[in-house]
Amino acid sequence: MATTLIGFVITGTGRCGTGYAAEVLSSAGIACGHEEVFGPEGGMEKARSSDASQGDSSWLAIEYLDALRLERVPIINLVRHPVAVVNSLVGMRFWSEDEHEPHRSIAGALLARLGFESTGNDVADSVEWVGRVMETIALYAKPYRIDRSNIVNLVQHETGIDPTREPAEIPANFNQRSRAAFSPMQLSRTSGWKRLLEQGNANGYRMDV
Repeated sequence: MATTLIGFVITGTGRCGTGYAAEVLSSAGIACGHEEVFGPEGGMEKARSSDASQGDSSWLAIEYLDALRLERVPIINLVRHPVAVVNSLVGMRFWSEDEHEPHRSIAGALLARLGFESTGNDVADSVEWVGRVMETIALYAKPYRIDRSNIVNLVQHETGIDPTREPAEIPANFNQRSRAAFSPMQLSRTSGWKRLLEQGNANGYRMDV
């Protein structure tokens, strides 16, 4: 049976704008779901039965980066200031609250494959997660910071899929959750700080301690 392959994938650390990107693109007439293809129950099988004009925006695509690159699916790597991502993950208690299952278990398994066993400590695990995931995705795709205009232009450039209308004014905080307020100085006491610092510096973010 012939298959069609998904047109593009947007991914990142989580809490980095994947939901926002999907909303903006959809408002511009570019079909893009949020964790609809690469969700807890998704994967490459679902990607291979998607439409070439459709994309998915999901941190859960991290697990399939090798397969996506092998099949030449455009991968767009979204980045946000790593300290902000850590504070977002800590604020929502991602690693310790059962409400975040099954995403938490998937992230824990991915973190183990990247060389770190989850401790259940929200701060330490979040620092490790963000640093290691940013480092990994950068091996597959150039990182981009996004805003309302450039995500549409970026997808158009990478895929040739044209928007059909101007993107809507989606509030940047439309998916906002509780957020912690750890400073770089406080995070620098964790074992994963060195990698987080390197990734922040590599992406042009101020990481002053």
